[in-house]
Parts: sequence; C-alpha cells; structure tokens
Amino acid sequence: MKIRTGVFCAVFLACLALPRMGSAADDNTPRTGCDILVPDAWTPGRKIGNTPPERPDPQKAFAVCREAVAQFPGSPRLLWKLGSVYERGKRFPEAAAAYQKAAQAGYAPAQGALGIMYVTGRGVPQDNAQARGWLRMAADQGFAPAQSNLGLMYERGRVAPRDDGQAVIWFQKAADQEFAPAQYHLGRIYTRARRFRDAAAQYQKAAEAGYAPAQNSLGILILSVTGPSVQKDEAQAKAWFQMAAGQGFAPAQNNLGVMYEQGRAVLRDAAQAAEWYRKAAEQGLAEAAYHLGLLYQKGFGVPKDDAQAAMWLRRAKERGYTPKPGTPLIGDEGMPALD
Repeated sequence: MKIRTGVFCAVFLACLALPRMGSAADDNTPRTGCDILVPDAWTPGRKIGNTPPERPDPQKAFAVCREAVAQFPGSPRLLWKLGSVYERGKRFPEAAAAYQKAAQAGYAPAQGALGIMYVTGRGVPQDNAQARGWLRMAADQGFAPAQSNLGLMYERGRVAPRDDGQAVIWFQKAADQEFAPAQYHLGRIYTRARRFRDAAAQYQKAAEAGYAPAQNSLGILILSVTGPSVQKDEAQAKAWFQMAAGQGFAPAQNNLGVMYEQGRAVLRDAAQAAEWYRKAAEQGLAEAAYHLGLLYQKGFGVPKDDAQAAMWLRRAKERGYTPKPGTPLIGDEGMPALD
C-alpha cells in the first residue's frame, strides 16, 4: 500500500508588442452582479485551499455576466469573468474567445487563463509556444498564478528542454508573493534535491495557508525523513494528512487510511482505514481502490466480501496501479496539473 503527496512564434512576438494595460486590479469598471457571482482574480495575500469556492448556478452566471459585458464591453475584468463562467460550463471555445479579448487588452488573469487553455488544448489548438507566450506576459506583470504555471512548464519540459533552474526562478517569484501553489512546487524541487530543511520551510508556508497538496507533502516529509534538518513526528504528520483529507484531497485521504491501518500516531483502526480509502477510491485514486479491495479480501475493518474485493481490485488495475511491496505513502503523483 502506498502514501501519496500530491498537482501549465509569431503570435507570441505580436503579443509582446501589446500595451500592458493591467494586472488583476487595474480595471476600474464599476462592480456588477457578475462580480458578486464570480470570484475576483487572485491577489497577493489570498489564501488558496484545495476546496474551490462555491460555484453559482451556471445559467444565472451566464446571463448576469453576459449582461455585464454588454453594459461594459471594454472591461477586461468582466470579459475574464465571463470566460471563466464559460470554462466552468465546458463551453471552451467561447471561454477562449472571451479570454482572448481581455488578454489582448493586457489583463494578466486573462493572459494566464488563455495560456492554460493553450496548454490543455481546450477551446484552442494545443500549442506550447502560445501557452508560454501568454503565461510569460502575465508573469511579467507579476501575476503569481502565471509565474507558477510558467515554472511548471519549465519543470516539465513544455517550453524547451526541461530546466529546473528556470522553474525555480519563476516559482520563487510567485512564492515571494505568498502564492501557496508555488511554495509547494519549490518544496517538491527542494525535496528532490534532498534539501529537506528548505523543502519543509516552503511546504509549511503553503500548508499553513490551507493548500492541501502542501499539507499532504509536509506530512510525508516529517514522517519519512530523519536527521537534523527535519524532525520526525508521526502525530504531526497525521494532523497534516487530516487537514488535507478534510478538504477532499484524495492522496491525503489514502495516506490517512494507511496511518489508521498501520496504527501510526493513532490506535490501529481498520474500519477508519476503510472509510478513508473509500473516500479516495471514489475519487478515482487507484492506490486507495487497491487498499480497499485488500481489506474486503481479508475482512479487515469491513465484512469479508469477495465480490467487493474483486470490484475494487479490478478498478485499481484498470487505472494502471501495480502493487508494490509495503504500504508507502502517496506523494507528488498527486500534485495538481496546473495551478
């Protein structure tokens, strides 16, 4: 069983010539009903948990935001918000068109959103060069989410050959603005480099801001690393897993299940383990499905049930899970794709 941590041309040259008219706060259009329904873009100091904000009724949001854009057609803020409503409604071409208008006006949140659409190929053809161009323009305006996503593109070789040095530069720019996902990504890179003290410091900042992947990774770090740089503390690790699991973060739910199954920092409780494995498995986490299948197979914490065991083990296999010795925790495989 396993504990998990976690989770980004010609047109580009033309875009560089566009006037830089605004970051997240530069649109002075009066507030509208669309602003009430759709959250504002990220600004420094805003905490980011793993649980997204409550979403308004899509049809109501469509109507209200379209009306707002019709009233203030030159507002990049409202165009960006309309685009986000379209995107949440999976109307990706319309989302891309709204983002494009706001991005061409120099609105950093829209530039960042359009960049991500080019990464994913939703609403526009997948194009890493376009993605980099738009993300770089938003990042150069100091928009932390774009800086963090640009770092991910460098880390994953989506810009050119993989470049962890450039990734760290962009993650650090965003982390300096207290953008929790970037602090988490710095923690991952420091962990790979075995700079555990630096990794713990970055994870701690993001975890205290409520960012579930960092809470999970910090739990793993203080559970598995021993030495002068990080003090092992099973009770604290369990507390971080609990916080992330409470936000619905599946890798942490799996890891909490492992803690209960093994009796680490808690009394051994197979029924609690099964409950947490089930929560993660129902979100599609293959490892948790495998662990839950084994509990049904053994009748450990749940009634012995060969049919249930076969179903969960089959789901784990269909999702590509290959059993490994022991019960390791789930780490960076659970990281978000883009922030």
